[in-house]
Amino acid sequence: MKNPLKRWDVALTLGLLILTIPSERYEIFSLLEDQTISFRQILRSSLGDPATAKLSDKIAIVALDEDLYHEYGSFPFRRTDLGKIAEILGGFGAKVIALDFLMDFKSSYGEDEPTAAMFKEAGNVLLVSYANFEDGKFVGLSYPTPVLRAVAKTGYSNLSPTSTLVDNLGRLRVYPEVTNNEDGWPLAIQALAMYWGVKPRLEDDTLVLGDVRAPLDQFGDIYIDFPALDAGTQYLSQGQAGFSALDILRLKDLPPDEQEEYKYVFGGKIVLVGDTWEVTHDKFNTPVGPVYGVEIIADTINTLMNGAPLRPASELVETLATAAFLIALLATGLLPALWMRMVAAALVYLGYIVSVTVLYVYFGTVISMTYAMLAGVVTLALMTMRLYILSERQQMISAADSAESNRMLGLAFQGQGHLDQAFDKFKRCPRDEATFELVYNLGRDYERKRQFAKAQAAYEFISGVNPDYRDVAKRIKRCETMDDAVLMGGATQSLLSQTLVNDDGSVEKPMLGRYQVEKELGQGAMGVVYLGKDPKINREVAIKTMALSAEFEPDELTEVKERFFREAESAGRLSHPNIVSIYDAGEESDLAYIAMELLKGHDLDRYIKRDALLPLETVIRIVLSCAEALDYAHTQHVVHRDIKPSNIMYDPETGNVKITDFGIARLADSSKTRTGTVLGTPNYMSPEQCMGKRVDGRSDLFSLGVVLYQLSSGGLPFKGDTMATLMYSIVHDPPIDVKQFRPDIPPTLRKVIHNAIGKKPEKRYPTGKKMAEHLRICLERLEAETEGAKA
Repeated sequence: MKNPLKRWDVALTLGLLILTIPSERYEIFSLLEDQTISFRQILRSSLGDPATAKLSDKIAIVALDEDLYHEYGSFPFRRTDLGKIAEILGGFGAKVIALDFLMDFKSSYGEDEPTAAMFKEAGNVLLVSYANFEDGKFVGLSYPTPVLRAVAKTGYSNLSPTSTLVDNLGRLRVYPEVTNNEDGWPLAIQALAMYWGVKPRLEDDTLVLGDVRAPLDQFGDIYIDFPALDAGTQYLSQGQAGFSALDILRLKDLPPDEQEEYKYVFGGKIVLVGDTWEVTHDKFNTPVGPVYGVEIIADTINTLMNGAPLRPASELVETLATAAFLIALLATGLLPALWMRMVAAALVYLGYIVSVTVLYVYFGTVISMTYAMLAGVVTLALMTMRLYILSERQQMISAADSAESNRMLGLAFQGQGHLDQAFDKFKRCPRDEATFELVYNLGRDYERKRQFAKAQAAYEFISGVNPDYRDVAKRIKRCETMDDAVLMGGATQSLLSQTLVNDDGSVEKPMLGRYQVEKELGQGAMGVVYLGKDPKINREVAIKTMALSAEFEPDELTEVKERFFREAESAGRLSHPNIVSIYDAGEESDLAYIAMELLKGHDLDRYIKRDALLPLETVIRIVLSCAEALDYAHTQHVVHRDIKPSNIMYDPETGNVKITDFGIARLADSSKTRTGTVLGTPNYMSPEQCMGKRVDGRSDLFSLGVVLYQLSSGGLPFKGDTMATLMYSIVHDPPIDVKQFRPDIPPTLRKVIHNAIGKKPEKRYPTGKKMAEHLRICLERLEAETEGAKA
């Protein structure tokens, strides 16, 4: 970085220009600033000085509430009734009675004189005047009638939704134009001045009220220090320091001894009388929540009693704070990394907000933050634009230098077989004819590796700029078709359709891992089964495949892959003449495969119908071999869980029997066995398997017993129209007697079947070895009977 200042010289200049804006312009940010004041005031009410977080016990409120209006049934309230309230409060020793109730400024015949007499009797009554505005500017005050004004002082308080002297209800505004008049002060200031027996005055930008000196901001406002709502701001709704005017009017009917106690309630206090009926008087929003207008006056008096602790910072202090913030923000541009600049800028913003908030909450210093923060946003935006322009310029300079490096790296990766890395490098090169040639050849390499989706992406990279380049349009369509075929488990096309025709006319057969695919053998439990060949040792194998991404949801894919390769783990460690051997397992382009022993013959599904049954001797030999194979597997802690005719291969020429498809095998130890999962084919499932319980080797023997039942008779021991009824029958119903399907079945074989398909596992054969022993006895007796019949 030769000259860091170039990164943010424009931003610095603008920041300095922003600081020259006259402070009077700050008013345009007042709406946003009020929100920050509200936030800070809530914190101050909760965390600040406890002495300022509650209403002074020298203030009481009398509410002209709904009960009063319903009792007297008139609006506006009669002046003589206000006089009665003032007279009663004066009799109880109230030091100041401030009536925050705006009366008609016209004389009221028959009411002004009696009311004035009662005000005079009460003493120290303060009435409300009205501030007039034109086009938002203050133009003067309207006072009560001369008769009333002669016996009471006045103070203005236009607390209404359309006109308020509490600017956004967070500050009290003083108008110097009328302060030379003793009645030209806000009601709250007048009430406290009467209470203390002093006269308010202005000295420069400071309100002097006795010993209290409250500084005004540039708009002539005094900040109101609102207590928290739960500390007494909503005095009336919470029943704190508040009384109903109806109750006050009724006090005159009480005996003198009962009235005496109210002298302690109102004696020597400032009593505020204000309208709180929501039909005639709305609540006002304040920084701490909605409150009545009379409560805001109480908060204002309370603030001044506490010495006006909220004090606006001077214009010099605000300017210095803003300058320090902007300079710290601009300094983040010196950091080398974008993330470092972003983090540093966020910390500067956070530090500024925390500092200004702490000054407000704990020291009562009010510093405007909105102006500085908006100036910071503008500064950051310009600084970012500056960095972006410089970055783009630098990239243009370095692009030409890096293009050749990317080509060389891409070719090196391609030569090493790292096609994805090569494609990434080629994409960074200029999109010209030389790059298209490199990407075209890369797409051909993808095709040779059966990665047709990636080959399509390479061709589309070219087509996006030059659709007519060589034969990319034709190759894109071919890759779309071939990519569908890659998903073999649920694909509509065979893997053999992916045979690649080279430019010289030669043909390459598809490859899976190191195996060359020759032809399709059929559909297995987990996908298509192909005849494959290992070119290195010239051995034919059966390749069972499954397109994982096509058959399962993405969130299941990891678990399914584990399950697929657990099949290879389970079956691969089994070595038995009647169990198919596993040679290899792998995954290529989301296509999982297992290479296994190529078997001759076919499965037993073709021998389960009554017109195609095998001789009983052959059936017994097949099941006997399976029982011995399962006994071996169970000793290795492997449970098949899906014994059925289609998973047993039989070669009639040699008599060889093989159990295949341990595709849903589960290791019996607790670390790899999941309980509560129903797997397998319903017709051959054991009762405990139907109920989702943990299974062991006796479940496989139950399934083998059902296979023996079906191979011997052509029928099934349990029936059901639906899977649910079938599973219910397996769990609860006794099996159909095999003699119903084959009356001539030997009793010994019938007994073996009965023992194998018992409902409870403990009633079945405990091991495959025991079942094989009984089958061997059956076979010997059957062969003896056959020999005897021939003799």
